[in-house]
Amino acid sequence: GFPVVARRGHAAVLVGQGRVLIVGGETFVGERVPTDTAELWSESTESYDGLMPISTPRDGPSALVFANGVTLVTGGGQTVTNDDDFPTRALSRTEVYDPGMGPLGGFRNIDMALRGPRAKALGLDVLGQPTVLLGEGRHGKVGAGVEARVPLTTVELWVP
Repeated sequence: GFPVVARRGHAAVLVGQGRVLIVGGETFVGERVPTDTAELWSESTESYDGLMPISTPRDGPSALVFANGVTLVTGGGQTVTNDDDFPTRALSRTEVYDPGMGPLGGFRNIDMALRGPRAKALGLDVLGQPTVLLGEGRHGKVGAGVEARVPLTTVELWVP
């Protein structure tokens, strides 16, 4: 089958039982825009099923799967069309895909108090405890309409 939505810059992760979660990314609708769409590809049916949208459209998100299939979706960026100085912004809002929510699973927001927008996330297993290390943000500008990715000098740790 074919994906429900054509996209690039998305996150795709194996969430168990031969299913792949595809979330966020960028679509083209007259111009490139971040998308809030998500879908599951099933190996057994070789088809895609659309999911309820995530709450925040995001291009380039990070997705981390825990042993129970719960998936953290964080980071990425969003186009800001009315701001020439900062054409995109990194996102600090985080969502969780829970395979136990309905027949296909679903998304819920979590309160993850980040000190700043984080564009990248890395999943770790620290002494058997799932842990997420978050880093990189987007701050500053080089010139009008040009944004610089300036690595942050700090990282953040989140333990579910």
